[in-house]
Amino acid sequence: MEFRCPSETVILEEKYFSYPLTSVACNLKLTEKVLFVGITTKDKTEVEKIFLDDIVGCHAFRGKNGKTKIETSEHSAYFCIYAYPLKTFTGILSKQHRREKRNLTFLMRKNDSEDENYKVVEKWQRAINCLIRGKACVIDGEVSIPDIVPSSKKFLILINPKSGPGKAYQIFKEKVIPLLVESDTQYEVLVTAEDKFSLSKNMWINPFIFIEEQASSGG
Repeated sequence: MEFRCPSETVILEEKYFSYPLTSVACNLKLTEKVLFVGITTKDKTEVEKIFLDDIVGCHAFRGKNGKTKIETSEHSAYFCIYAYPLKTFTGILSKQHRREKRNLTFLMRKNDSEDENYKVVEKWQRAINCLIRGKACVIDGEVSIPDIVPSSKKFLILINPKSGPGKAYQIFKEKVIPLLVESDTQYEVLVTAEDKFSLSKNMWINPFIFIEEQASSGG
């Protein structure tokens, strides 16, 4: 069963299967701002909206003969989106907002060739990554997906292992590195040797990007 999305230009539209529940068919539609996921069960279609502003990255994979260890059809290919939607929680005195990680994987198996299936998912990966990095996929009303995804800026990350409770490196390893990998962000790490350490933006030039005028580290 088809579903309608708003009047935005549909960049890509395709039938996938969810993973790991590969028996569930998903009708995907990608616009400039939203990925619509339509799931039909018993003649009833439910549509979920994944806002591109909440997506940090998208990766494409081949089947079990490729880069993944997923045990399924050798002709399949996949793409996975890494999203951090904003959730609202009711606290004791007020509402609190927090982003929670959510990974969604979609399986493509309509073609008999793994290469053909991978071409499909790679096109989706390219379009999504271009959109979340500010590269247009619709020009003068016509769909035009760039051949190359813009590269991310390179970050210099400062870690002071002696500051605070001394868990800065552990936090970086467990919580920050996965996010950097998901978003294909380039980075270098500088582990400081002093308890109190800061540096001015003027001390550093390209290829690094700074979030604030003054960068500092702590645990």
